[in-house]
Amino acid sequence: MNFGDWVNNIDKYKNDFMNGDPYKHCIIDNFLDEKTFEDIYNAYPDIKSSKWHIYNNPIEIKWALDDFKNLPIYQKLINFLQSDETLNLFKTISDIPNLENDPHLHGAGIHCHPQGGKLDVHLDYSIHPISGKERRLNLIIYLNKHWEEEWNGALELWKPYENNKTPKECIKKIYPIYNRAVLFQTNNISLHGLPEIIKCPENEFRKSFAIYYVSEPTINAMTRYKAEYFPKPSEVISENLKKLYEIRKERRLSNSDIKLYLPDWKNIS
Repeated sequence: MNFGDWVNNIDKYKNDFMNGDPYKHCIIDNFLDEKTFEDIYNAYPDIKSSKWHIYNNPIEIKWALDDFKNLPIYQKLINFLQSDETLNLFKTISDIPNLENDPHLHGAGIHCHPQGGKLDVHLDYSIHPISGKERRLNLIIYLNKHWEEEWNGALELWKPYENNKTPKECIKKIYPIYNRAVLFQTNNISLHGLPEIIKCPENEFRKSFAIYYVSEPTINAMTRYKAEYFPKPSEVISENLKKLYEIRKERRLSNSDIKLYLPDWKNIS
């Protein structure tokens, strides 16, 4: 496996990352070389596989897969992205000298958003529940060959309010372009998500692969063992939906949670 030609211009991506707004990030197009991307693209798992974890609730509508036993190309990709070569590149770009891989791959894997999918704006977990390390960088690779902007599906980077760190305004939209990667810092203001309902055709899916990097906890690290989700500031939400947001801070939402608090959520516009 190999990267694209961007590795010959690391200074550009370091500059982009350091000057990212609303927080440190960079966009890397043609992230993988053509053969590597084709191998990954062609090995994307069957949408009908029973191994997908299905999230289907008012806060997140997505599929996730973290079982790579029958996906050797993806295991090879993981090994490549956790190699010393890759780690050193990201240490340079991010200026995080003690950056480490996450051998547990907690939260990492293949993600899929169908028609009607969404992922509310959120802050990722900050402290790894197994290793105790701090999550520092997210890498997302987009695996669609074709995507229309009118389908939505952009990764939105949000600026928080100064006083409470909840979402204030979307600063940037990054569409899931062919062989594009986004590398961004994970911290206490790195609000991001896919809050707009995806409007792709029924036979299309927003496809991506994500992996994360950690370090020993920084001095001011906050303790979040689960992602914390937020409605957009323009949204008026019910008390029952607020309860689901609170539950999600502690654990995944269950079918019984949905039935108890918002059984008719799909009929609410």
